[in-house]
Amino acid sequence: MNSVLHNFLLFSFISISCAHVLSQNNTIEQTKSQRVFLNKKKNSFLLVDDSTFYYEFVVREGKWKKHPYFFKGECDFTEFQREFIPVVSEKGEIYFVYRGVGEVYQLLNDTLRRIDRSFRHENQFNGNIFTYKDRICCFGGYGLFTTKNFISYFNLNFKEWLVDDIPQKCKVPPARFSSFSQLNGDNFYIFGGIWSTSQEVKTFSDVWRYSFKKNRWTRLGKLNQAGIKSKYCGWFNAEMSSNKLIRLEDYMYIVDIEKNSLTRYSSEEYKMLIYPFFDVSEQYICAILRKGEGRTSVVVYHRDDLLGKPDKSVPLYISDSTNSSFPWFWLLLVSSSVLVFIALALILKKRSQPIGNKPILHEKNGNYFLCDRPLMVEFSAIDTQVLIQFLTAPGNALEMSDINRILEYDNASQDTIKKRRELSLKNIRDKLSIRGNLSVEEVFITSQHPQDRRIKILRLNPKLIQ
Repeated sequence: MNSVLHNFLLFSFISISCAHVLSQNNTIEQTKSQRVFLNKKKNSFLLVDDSTFYYEFVVREGKWKKHPYFFKGECDFTEFQREFIPVVSEKGEIYFVYRGVGEVYQLLNDTLRRIDRSFRHENQFNGNIFTYKDRICCFGGYGLFTTKNFISYFNLNFKEWLVDDIPQKCKVPPARFSSFSQLNGDNFYIFGGIWSTSQEVKTFSDVWRYSFKKNRWTRLGKLNQAGIKSKYCGWFNAEMSSNKLIRLEDYMYIVDIEKNSLTRYSSEEYKMLIYPFFDVSEQYICAILRKGEGRTSVVVYHRDDLLGKPDKSVPLYISDSTNSSFPWFWLLLVSSSVLVFIALALILKKRSQPIGNKPILHEKNGNYFLCDRPLMVEFSAIDTQVLIQFLTAPGNALEMSDINRILEYDNASQDTIKKRRELSLKNIRDKLSIRGNLSVEEVFITSQHPQDRRIKILRLNPKLIQ
């Protein structure tokens, strides 16, 4: 009898001890950083909280582990934690991107070091940073006194940032930052975000889809006010790429933009959580837990323990394709026909006027514009610098060596500089030819230096300049 009791007590003690260990294994106490992210390939959560080691929680193992590494940063680690955003590629490659884009670091072979040939662009703060195949991408953001609505990407082969032009007549979302995003296959989705100046702040509640295969944006609709209300649409953490969870006050939302669904859960405890996100299976949730006095922990929860039963499920947005009633349909059809007729008349009238009477490149109060839009809105930061160099040069003409000096910012090889130059000139030609109603070949007038005919000179077509 004593032997049976002894075995029972021993088994109970071991069980309680194991349960205690498991409860400790899902938490990291006293964290310094809030940069927690997911490696989908390994289905693991990661936290880089120290310059000598990082934490990883592999879901199938059920516990946090330390991994040593070497930090080869060009800034101190405190600045690195604050200024760089972690992202992981489909192959499981770990990168850290500067918040304003430009500099890129990679954690490879237990060493974290810089890999780009760029610089801190300071151009897309609070943009949506994410990965698509072999690209690191960023949509929108704010910087250099303008708000953006393009997707820039870091080419892992050239180690530089580029922008793919959207065809001129295609719709694009209004410029914004701090929007919510998701990536699903070849489609990138956004909603919400804000646009602001010193006098005005605008909050968006529209929903958009970008197709990487088609290079096209499509507006899907407007947020359903029975779900996430417009007043919250500027609160999103744009740095949490492709997340399905949103925490707003006492509510937790599961968002699926592709399926147009929104599910809400309620609990007062949600107020203590920051940046929750799912693992690949969506059965586990990693979140930062606030404990007061500036103390935080990182905790991994089982989905059922944190979410429980939902309050409600509603469509995320009201689709733009929702059919109108019969009279409204015909009214819209007639109105559209009239507008198309007026637009065609204006286009024909505009084409009949010589472009020389209406230059498209001009300067106003020290700023340069393409038609009525700042150059930085229409062109990348590098292309803008090249174009301004033409506009400020005597006779609006530059030698190839003048252009090269703009593009050799990181001691690049001559072959790299040449590739940058050709790409920049191509981007400028393509856009100015469309806006100026010129052929691509007419944008720049080519000539030879009067004293050395081996030197090629490019001059902007006078028809484009005021």
